[in-house]
Amino acid sequence: MDNLEVNTERLRIVALTPHELQLLIENIPQLETELGVSYKGVQIVDSMLDVTKSQFFIALTDEKNYAWHTFWQFILKEENVIIGSACFKGLPDKDGNVEIGYGINEIYEHKGYTTEAVVALCEWVHEQDAKFNVIAETEKDNIQSHSILKKCGMEIYKETEDTFWWKKKKE
Repeated sequence: MDNLEVNTERLRIVALTPHELQLLIENIPQLETELGVSYKGVQIVDSMLDVTKSQFFIALTDEKNYAWHTFWQFILKEENVIIGSACFKGLPDKDGNVEIGYGINEIYEHKGYTTEAVVALCEWVHEQDAKFNVIAETEKDNIQSHSILKKCGMEIYKETEDTFWWKKKKE
């Protein structure tokens, strides 16, 4: 199975196959070897490990749609290093909404990489079907994530006591 890949000026954004997703969980040195990169992404521990394992089992059972269940790695072209990742939280729902989550190693923050990656992944979603909307949930005090989503063209469409919900529609 070949990797799906989206390219930007500074990043290669690679959707891990189910096999590679398993390596992300169990054997990052082997993942580095197979992808020919170094890994400096977010640590896969605690709740992140639980989420990654859950995504792996879903991707494994729905390989045809694995791109909606896997983690897309942000590979900084200049250094050939994984610096962060994003994932969709499943297939688009009946209204065409697909939720995205993302994270980046703090040493690469404030350089525009996450915004660049999220914009590219939103474009990828819209290429799959122009009716799809990308949504994201943030805690109200997560100002950094609010900034990223605004730069990606998202707007708040709903809020709860603790969170804002953002949406990016096809333009």
